[in-house]
Amino acid sequence: MRYCCQLFGHSRQGYYEQKGKKEKQDMADPLVLRLAKEVRQELPRAGVPKLQVLLKDSLAEHNIKMGRDAFYRLLGEHGHIIRKRRRRPYTTDSNHRYRL
Repeated sequence: MRYCCQLFGHSRQGYYEQKGKKEKQDMADPLVLRLAKEVRQELPRAGVPKLQVLLKDSLAEHNIKMGRDAFYRLLGEHGHIIRKRRRRPYTTDSNHRYRL
């Protein structure tokens, strides 16, 4: 293992630390998605920032630390990001009777 780590310019300690983080993340992701889905059933149009605030206590109970960018990335990979609706006023009436 030492040779492989030296080949890529990393330490053995860094390799095993990365491996442990990856395992924790793989266990935490399905839980976060399930909690987000539960909140979305009550609040279907809740965006990612609001979801993160609502889930903060639940994540702390499970000792899950997830930042804003990781939360966005996780929800984006699984297609759970709500797109903004674009609403514009329609002010032009081309079918009026006051033609020039």
